[in-house]
Amino acid sequence: MALVLNREKQEVHALNNVKDAAGIIQLTDKQKEYIQLAFIGCIKSPKKVIIVFRGSEGEDYNQAQEILESLKWDYLTIPEIESQDVARVVVWITSLNKRCKVVLPHATTADAEKVINFTTSNIKTSERDYSTAEYTSRIDGLLAGTPMTISATFASLKEVIGFDQLTKEQMDEAIGNGQLILYHDGEKAKIARGVNSFTTTTQDKGESFKKIKIVDAMHRIEDDIKKTCEDSYIGKYSNSYDNKCVLITAI
Repeated sequence: MALVLNREKQEVHALNNVKDAAGIIQLTDKQKEYIQLAFIGCIKSPKKVIIVFRGSEGEDYNQAQEILESLKWDYLTIPEIESQDVARVVVWITSLNKRCKVVLPHATTADAEKVINFTTSNIKTSERDYSTAEYTSRIDGLLAGTPMTISATFASLKEVIGFDQLTKEQMDEAIGNGQLILYHDGEKAKIARGVNSFTTTTQDKGESFKKIKIVDAMHRIEDDIKKTCEDSYIGKYSNSYDNKCVLITAI
């Protein structure tokens, strides 16, 4: 997964665990928390967290986006993002020819399977309170750490002790509108439903495209096929019918 943070100097760091963050100088206390939240994960921790410092805060995310386009990652979040920048990131991620997803706060107009619209507000832990944007780093790490064999639905967030809760009717409406929200089962906070922001189905894209797990599986299949073609077939064999059939069999 990738994490974009604010800093005047543009830098990129790849972390294999939370301890590696000690090697990054001049992190703010909040930025350290975002990294810690990301590494909590779900069943597993994310295998790697790529930290991209965007450069000058007075600029947009163009420079960070150029860097991200050249790197391999599956989930992205920007916990320090301002509300006016959310729509710009949505446009960028949906036009990006890359099998990836982004968790954004209140991305109400996204309507895209690559955008997870997290909307739960006023999240409280025993340590401090978090805005929706700040807590996207936790949600991003949770999704990145969820194995392909299970869904993020009902994944628990044991550290959460409070948030703005919705009624049953409000939760159903929010989920139907493509919002990823939390709910409390009386004992702990959980992901209510593992859905992305996609809502407008078509003949080519049906209800299954609303589910984070299904989109993850499709992206994994596409990545595996692309890697197999590039690493084991293209340039290694002549482009004959027989060799094409060998590739089809391998797929």
